[in-house]
Amino acid sequence: MDTIAKMLAQHGVPIVQITWARYFFSIFCLALLIPQFRDGRRVLSRRPLLQLGRSALLLLVTLLFFNVFSKMPLVEAVSIGFTTPLMVTALAALLLHERVGIERWAAVAVGFTGVLVVIRPGQEVVADWPSLLMLLTAFLNALYHLSTRAIAGIDPPATTILYTNVVGAIVLSAAVLLVPGYWAAVPLIAWFEFAALGFFAFMGHYLLVQAYSHAPASILAPYTYMIVIWVGILGYMAFGDLPDHWTIIGSLIVIAAGLYVFRRESQLRKPPPATETGLGGAG
Repeated sequence: MDTIAKMLAQHGVPIVQITWARYFFSIFCLALLIPQFRDGRRVLSRRPLLQLGRSALLLLVTLLFFNVFSKMPLVEAVSIGFTTPLMVTALAALLLHERVGIERWAAVAVGFTGVLVVIRPGQEVVADWPSLLMLLTAFLNALYHLSTRAIAGIDPPATTILYTNVVGAIVLSAAVLLVPGYWAAVPLIAWFEFAALGFFAFMGHYLLVQAYSHAPASILAPYTYMIVIWVGILGYMAFGDLPDHWTIIGSLIVIAAGLYVFRRESQLRKPPPATETGLGGAG
């Protein structure tokens, strides 16, 4: 999704129009959820204000993300955005009262160290305003992830997907219709890219909501680091951006941190071994 958005922006398509396409074409994917809406109660949220606030957060984050991606390499932008998992872990402990063990804190800290290796503080990449804007986006993205977790125990995933896409499509449709400069004529091929943008956005968001309905935010946060692999590959294929050796080293560090969290959580979720007492023996 991010790669397609960057390609469109480089061809002069306004950021608001690109974001509109992400939401508008996602609407068509909602047809896949029709069986889940046969019970009319699933269409209505039990916490509509929370749903609206969460949808507004994602809309703002998407606009900012696409804007930053249009001005710097994908790998560098995503690397700065990797502060989001650290913020999620801290905010999850403070706002959602999730128990975050020292192992997860340590793994996220190691992952953040890897991010520092990638972006190398003091270099040009962290000295300009797009980088500062990316840090703000990361914080708003952390709030969005936490709101996704908060709503997961209240509304079914299909309801959350519905609100997110409908709110974004309505707001941005009004924007491109009423605000001059937010719409530009594009060739036919761009409409296929618009459709692909909406499809990938829908599927990514649907899987994200499903994940948060099965695990706490602090457990899922480190897996965001895996994005660097895909943006590195796609950034090279689409734009010729080749990560340097520091980016590769930093990426390996953050991937190792994510894998450690996965292994640790797998061990914690295993049932304790049966004892003689548990088997009905002496005790």
